[in-house]
Amino acid sequence: MPRCPNLDSKYGGINHYAVMKFREKLDDLSISDYQGLSSPGLTCYLNSVLQVLFMTEEFREAVKRNWSKSPAATFDFYLGELFYTLEGGMAKTHNIAKKLGIKNVFEQRDAAEYFEKILCRTNPNASEIFRAELNHKTTCLNCKKTNDSKNFFWVLPLSIRDSKSRSYSLLKGWRSFFKAQRVCRDNQMFCSHCNQKHDADAEYEMIHCPDVLTLLLKRFSFDYQQNRYVKLNCRVDVAQTLEIKSCRYDLYAVVHHFGDLMGGHYTADIKSFETGNWYCFNDNTVKCINEEYVTSGQNQIRHLKQQGFSARRTYTGRDELVSSLPRRTPSPEGYCAGSVDEVHFKEQKLEEDSFLSNHGIQHMSTVETRNIEMAVGVVVIDHDEEMFVELCDSEEQMGSMTLKELKEKIRDKFRPKYPERMKEDMSLIFENKRLNDDTNRLVDYGIIHKSSIYMVEEDLNRILETMGWVTRRNQTYELYAMVDHFGVLTGGHYTATIKPEEEESWYEFNDSTVTLLDNQMLQRKFESHAFNNSEHSSVII
Repeated sequence: MPRCPNLDSKYGGINHYAVMKFREKLDDLSISDYQGLSSPGLTCYLNSVLQVLFMTEEFREAVKRNWSKSPAATFDFYLGELFYTLEGGMAKTHNIAKKLGIKNVFEQRDAAEYFEKILCRTNPNASEIFRAELNHKTTCLNCKKTNDSKNFFWVLPLSIRDSKSRSYSLLKGWRSFFKAQRVCRDNQMFCSHCNQKHDADAEYEMIHCPDVLTLLLKRFSFDYQQNRYVKLNCRVDVAQTLEIKSCRYDLYAVVHHFGDLMGGHYTADIKSFETGNWYCFNDNTVKCINEEYVTSGQNQIRHLKQQGFSARRTYTGRDELVSSLPRRTPSPEGYCAGSVDEVHFKEQKLEEDSFLSNHGIQHMSTVETRNIEMAVGVVVIDHDEEMFVELCDSEEQMGSMTLKELKEKIRDKFRPKYPERMKEDMSLIFENKRLNDDTNRLVDYGIIHKSSIYMVEEDLNRILETMGWVTRRNQTYELYAMVDHFGVLTGGHYTATIKPEEEESWYEFNDSTVTLLDNQMLQRKFESHAFNNSEHSSVII
């Protein structure tokens, strides 16, 4: 038999280190038991939560059962189609993204937000396993009357802002959330029976424990010294199980966020109910990992599951709002992560409803405003500031026009360019508009005619001094509200600082959070309007 040629002499020697690294790469690329998702643009936030839902057996099977009954082109139809495809190969998320109203696929979004959107659009037969309900109970200390307010929720947010150490304990955060709180002094609550404010005891009771519990860690907190949101990157300690009286939850999935408020990347680590192994889902890539690798991640959303609940679950088809929570990954001694955001747990045992006390959030449900925008007829005109200025310059008698005449002038000017958007009752918002002395006549008009106050905003790159009052035409105006913008022209965040008419205190309204400002905070807020800051602008009311 002829000998094989000497490869070392023919090719000048084999690079054995390269061969070793190549074999390691082959091991890493070994075939996974699960498939990735092919998605348009930067929609990793959507991919992560879709994989968590797919890997939740009870949810996946319920979606597949409903798929054959769902009309074509509906959300349930596309979700079932996606799950069937994922069982055999890589699936595309294009139809799901369209149904969720994602128009700009290169704009980064929040994973927890789209987790809730998916569950809101899914058949209740599938999403009921995520349903949870809290009761907010307040007791007036004057009349001893109790007021109950029940709310469904999908995701339970836990604040890590008050953590005084470099690590955050999920168990301590959970207990703090359900700890009774006494509200007094400036935080007194209004009692409808006494018809005035009094000290009160406030707490939350869990009146329905979900089969799958999702916890969201609120990692972004507003820094008043920097006048911007910062990410809290403390470590998070999560036990393998979470006990809530008669309910015991096992950690089985984690959604990670890497990055900051301006951008980043989402992945999901999930424990398979079929193999018992952990997998990292990173867009179109799926890799089997060990628990030690999971515990070093940057986690955001945790999912926990009741043990044994699937054997007892019956799908009754109730037409109720369902709530869900994200999951989280276990390790032998617990879970430690650098920036966990969302966790999902599965319940081990449910013998009776748990009633737990809680404080720390004011609203368990979020009110959407998109219908308000449609109802008031807001029309956004992009990049037409020149036409806007030209209109103002051409109308010398704008201050003497009636509101109806003024709006008709604007409609006539822009109707040829936007015929389908010019409705009878609408408001116009001009993006990137610049103001000068002439265009300020619109503001003058609003002040003179109380029937309509036009609040016009400009990004100020110069010193802006905030005054407590303004006198104009024999009228005195007192400052009572400020709308702040933090960021740049292409993006940022708005908050409102308001002094209620019946109080002397100031409050900051930041989306779903309301904060009472003490004197020091308020002073910093006013001082922020008195220096040159290119990333901060305000509307003073």
